[in-house]
Amino acid sequence: MKAQSYLTVMLVENNRSDALITQSAIERAIERVRVISFLSGEEALAWLEARHSTDDLPDLILTDLHLSEMNGIDFLKALKGRENLLSIPVLLFSSLINPQDEEIALKVGAREVIEKPIDFYESVALFSRVFLDLFPSLHEGNM
Repeated sequence: MKAQSYLTVMLVENNRSDALITQSAIERAIERVRVISFLSGEEALAWLEARHSTDDLPDLILTDLHLSEMNGIDFLKALKGRENLLSIPVLLFSSLINPQDEEIALKVGAREVIEKPIDFYESVALFSRVFLDLFPSLHEGNM
């Protein structure tokens, strides 16, 4: 993680309502976070490709598995095909996860495949756990 005072999370979610709820849950789960939201994998890739410094890249990418044009697995494959993005952990999430998609996503390089909680507060608890697992320095208040 970069030496900054906040965690940067890229959220890729094609449903605007789900994106707003997820962003709110992330912001509730961790105090110092910046969420950058995109409605498609294509938009997110274009933004990532325009970054000229690794300091501008997100610390974590959270993408829906079932995006409209480029699905989450194709987005993940595109990410993992770019050397400067390999170190960014990617989590896929969806309300419907089948074992085949989960297996493929993990083989392609997803850090974790997460089922979307129905309840907002369950989402907050889930993101709290995920962020603390991925970024142990959050336990020490070093952010």
